[in-house]
Amino acid sequence: MSLTTILSYGEKDYKAFRTFLSDNFPKPRVTFTEPLLCPNVSTRPALIGTAFDYLLRFHLQKLYKPKVRSTPWVADHAINGYFSSPGIQFQSYGYGDDLTKKDISILHSIKKKAKTKYAWCKDVYSYFLINDRVGKIFEVCLFLARLDNIYRHGIPTLDELRTLFEVKTEDIIELQSLIESCSLSRFEPKSHIVLNPRFATNILKADADLVVDDMLIEVKVTKHLNVSREHFNQIIGYYILYLIGGLQLRKKVKITKVAIYFARHDVLWSMKVDDIGSATMFKTGTKFLKRTLREFPLR
Repeated sequence: MSLTTILSYGEKDYKAFRTFLSDNFPKPRVTFTEPLLCPNVSTRPALIGTAFDYLLRFHLQKLYKPKVRSTPWVADHAINGYFSSPGIQFQSYGYGDDLTKKDISILHSIKKKAKTKYAWCKDVYSYFLINDRVGKIFEVCLFLARLDNIYRHGIPTLDELRTLFEVKTEDIIELQSLIESCSLSRFEPKSHIVLNPRFATNILKADADLVVDDMLIEVKVTKHLNVSREHFNQIIGYYILYLIGGLQLRKKVKITKVAIYFARHDVLWSMKVDDIGSATMFKTGTKFLKRTLREFPLR
């Protein structure tokens, strides 16, 4: 279970924590006038959102490589876990006992093909970092996004496995539009940029999108240009996790601002942490989260 799950309104066990955030960290009133630059083309918005996370990080790594600190891809965990399990009995992974020998053979073939495709992704990614040509990087990001989702959501469904290698033109078009509309220079770091930072706490596994200098940034690929309560809770939750354990980096990183980047509008909204709440209130928030997770352990 992730921070996002805890903050979702479907999780009744964690309602008190969400109420605490709403009561003590008022959502700022923000009005935007920027137009929608990238309308939805794809019919898979969640997939596009995750794929764009990878695409944006790859471009930032290419542009600001000397100042980049990166962590392993989340997709690595899917390949090194589910797709590397030897001699797997698919029935034990929730597919039921009605699988035929042909079904199981197909599933084994998919697993083998996935590892080959992943190695290809690494090669394309390495080539992208040192060349001007975009090449197959969009396809790479879509595949990594599917692996990413498999890792985060657990054992994949049969449909997820069957569509693992699917590449649709509209998905490519939308990713290309998003990155072309993105003002990458707004992410230029003075000191450092951390890609996919993970929080160094054992109470909850969580990772954010970016940290640029002292600003933690969450990327949203939504057509709605507004700071929702859910979005605001997420960045507050990330900051609380940062207070508890910092980031999983050798060198400490100080965070004084949080931000949301709205990719479809190319808008970066930010706020100083001091303007969100007092140090005392954030300290209370860390205690509240720890107590909540002791009462309702993660499943």
